[in-house]
Amino acid sequence: MLSSESRGANVFAQKTKTRLVITVDTETYPISGRPLPLEANIYGNVGHESLGVGRIMDICDRFKVKATFFVDVYMHYHYGKLAVQKLCQFIDARGHDVQLHAHTSWLPGSVSGSLHSFSFAKQVEIIREGRELIAECTRKPPVAFRAGAYTANCDTIRALERNDIHVDSSYFPFHKNCVLSQQLANRYGNGVFRMGNVFEVPVTTYWLLKTPWYRKIAKIDVNSSSLSEMESAILALLGNGTEYVILFLHSFSFIGWNKRFSDFTPNYRPMRRFEALLERLVNRGYGERFCTMADVARQLEAGALGSGDQIPSLNSLAVLARVLRRALG
Repeated sequence: MLSSESRGANVFAQKTKTRLVITVDTETYPISGRPLPLEANIYGNVGHESLGVGRIMDICDRFKVKATFFVDVYMHYHYGKLAVQKLCQFIDARGHDVQLHAHTSWLPGSVSGSLHSFSFAKQVEIIREGRELIAECTRKPPVAFRAGAYTANCDTIRALERNDIHVDSSYFPFHKNCVLSQQLANRYGNGVFRMGNVFEVPVTTYWLLKTPWYRKIAKIDVNSSSLSEMESAILALLGNGTEYVILFLHSFSFIGWNKRFSDFTPNYRPMRRFEALLERLVNRGYGERFCTMADVARQLEAGALGSGDQIPSLNSLAVLARVLRRALG
């Protein structure tokens, strides 16, 4: 179903097993200046069900895998530090991984949600604040980072290094928000690369459509990707030298808002998609390949690097299936 297209040789040559990392951007946002409640986009409380971070952990635990939750701790400027502390401790107490996420629109006086709009010195300060808050909450300083909406640049990498964070997962090739990928001329695909003392673990992508006239890239995301897309992309990358495959969720992946954002309801389709994907991967014997970003940091520091840097390409039939699926709801 997929063919792999090289994006150039990775600078690392050591062969390693491809590992799978479940990452959850744990965040909420304001609508027309009105921040949505944590009970919705973080905890997903709908009636007697909780479809947010707790449900994601329940599903992972059922398959004996752990997830990394990139927590946007800067929410504390609206919800308070106690709310953020409880969230981080809730995840950590369940044995899952808490790392740092940054949507800078929460910062006092911010006019931009883009991290790259801040100076290097200010980015150092922003990241230091988030690092210290997570360390206070979990007694485990974060070792990995993801910029909100992929809005990192090269200064972000330098700011992470200054704050003793040595893994970043903000790089999204060809994404309009990702100044980092633009500054690097999109020369990397899905392979890990190093900038100074920071390892970049890209968001895992595949070509949804690639022709001489038009191309569209997508990430492995339970909300936007079909089950067959995700499975095919992962299987294409497993074993070819790609170090890490990132499975992408949000804390609100399993709920849906109405058009006025006045109410939300369960969204079971991506939840079932996620469950089915984990079941298929575990049944294929890949359960032991799952790890967290904390594991990734240890592995990369130990030199566990591969040589793959490919972006798989989806065939036209799969693209048609996606279009039909969306058209039919």
